[in-house]
Amino acid sequence: MYDTVPKKYPGILGATDNEGADVVKLAASAALGLDVDYYMQVNLAGFQQIVDALGGITVNVNYRVPIGGEYGLGPGANAPKPPSAYIEPGPNQHLDGFHALWFARGRYGLSDPSRQKRQRCTIHAIVSSANPATLVTKYQQIAAASQQMLRTDIPQELLPAFIHSRRR
Repeated sequence: MYDTVPKKYPGILGATDNEGADVVKLAASAALGLDVDYYMQVNLAGFQQIVDALGGITVNVNYRVPIGGEYGLGPGANAPKPPSAYIEPGPNQHLDGFHALWFARGRYGLSDPSRQKRQRCTIHAIVSSANPATLVTKYQQIAAASQQMLRTDIPQELLPAFIHSRRR
C-alpha cells in the first residue's frame, strides 16, 4: 500500500509530506477499527549503513536468497522482474550492509514465514555484532547512520508520553 497507492493514485490524499505512510495509517485504521494517528518509519538505507558501520554481520544462509525481483502488479501493470542476483547458501557468511538488507528482506519466490525468520536472524546478528569494542570504535559511523534511520509524524512534544507509556 505504501508504494502502490501513491503510484497509482498520486495526490489522492491531498497535501501530505509522506503520502505512503498516510495511506497505510488510513488502511490500518479502517482494517482494525482503530484510530491510527501517527507513524514511525524505518529507513532501510539507514539499516544498511548501520550494518556497514558495525563492520557487517555473520549469518548462516540456508537457501538462496534473492536480491531484488518484483512480481507484476496485476493486469496492465509492469511484468514481473526476476532477482538481479542471489545470496548463495553457506554457513557463517559475513555480509555487508547491502547483502544483510537483502538477506533480511528478500522475498521473490520465498514465503513470508521464511523472511520473518531471516529478519529475526538478522536482528540477532546485529545485536551480536554490537559488542562494546565495536560500539566504542565505530561510534561516529553508527551515530551518523542512526540519524537517518527513523521518520515519524509524532509531534516532538508527545514523544515523552510514548516513551513513558511503553515502560509500564
